[in-house]
Amino acid sequence: MDVKSRITTSVCVFFHHVLCNTGHGSIFALQSILWRKNIDHVTPPDLGRLHSKGKAFTHTIHVVLHIFTAELTVSLPLSTMGYFIKGWCFVAFVAIIGYLYRDTFDPESLANAKVLVTGASTGIGEEIAYHYSRAGAHLLLTARREDALLKVKTKCLKLGAKSVSLAPADMASSEAREKVMEQAITAMGGLDYLVLNHIGTSPFEMWDGNINYIRWLMEVNFLSYVHLATMALPHLTESKGSVVVLSSLTGKIATPFTTSYGATKFALDGFFWSLRHELAMKNVQVSITLCILGLINTQSAMEKVKDKIAMPAYPAQDAALAVVSAGTSRVSEMYYPWYVRPVCFVRDWFPQSRDWMIQRSYQQASDEKH
Repeated sequence: MDVKSRITTSVCVFFHHVLCNTGHGSIFALQSILWRKNIDHVTPPDLGRLHSKGKAFTHTIHVVLHIFTAELTVSLPLSTMGYFIKGWCFVAFVAIIGYLYRDTFDPESLANAKVLVTGASTGIGEEIAYHYSRAGAHLLLTARREDALLKVKTKCLKLGAKSVSLAPADMASSEAREKVMEQAITAMGGLDYLVLNHIGTSPFEMWDGNINYIRWLMEVNFLSYVHLATMALPHLTESKGSVVVLSSLTGKIATPFTTSYGATKFALDGFFWSLRHELAMKNVQVSITLCILGLINTQSAMEKVKDKIAMPAYPAQDAALAVVSAGTSRVSEMYYPWYVRPVCFVRDWFPQSRDWMIQRSYQQASDEKH
């Protein structure tokens, strides 16, 4: 085999391994699509059969690429060789990106998992509870409204949850938080996932100087997260479990009308990133996943921003699936929807242009205040 053919074959073999590995990830992507469509009758055994079919698909990729590689051992004109290699390098680059960002979420890994979800009575928290239920997890759900929690519990059991316990509580109370954690450990016999989702009521308006309010909101949105995570750490260390923290784009980029809310989210980002470093230094195998969310179409969010910002809202069900998937995959950060990651990436590149765009997008709300 001459040099040109060797180079061509090497590129193809490299692409072959990358693409085939990506193929395995595509099986879990298909599972995620089924969950996203809310097909309640799809069970973990069904997903297992999909996984088996996916392996057959991956084997087909192997065969096709082996044949293709053999065919490309023929000599090519030197003038076209460079373009050919560049083209394959580009395709390989795309395949590598696909591999790095592949969906490795396996719902079957959540069967019998012990999960505590806060803020589970409505919105994203409610949808998170449903996704864990479909996987056959044990759940303890907490929120302030017991009547709403009872409705969520009923649906969770129908979807396949192994058990569902309820702990109505006000997260502004440290005593209530202690009782929630104690009940979770007693009811489930341990803990695999702590999903922190609850938030206090925060108006979408300019800062009015109310110090007492921001002190209360910091207790609910930040200190309660720290408290619950601290109490859960010994149990999560034992199970090599995960802390899943729901945060916001406003915890990465400051925006108008969210002074108090944004401050609590920035605080979460700083604390849990630092805690992650410390756990790694002590070789404690507890993962911490920060979920950075954009505008989600929950009822409370839509009521706040109505006629105030021109930005599309994304489904709570899809956001919840992204949260569950990220926690199971033990990633450091998850961004949803698609635009959140690039916005966070370029936030400091052009600060003046960024601030101008942010203020312009909130102009209508500003006009209404004057």
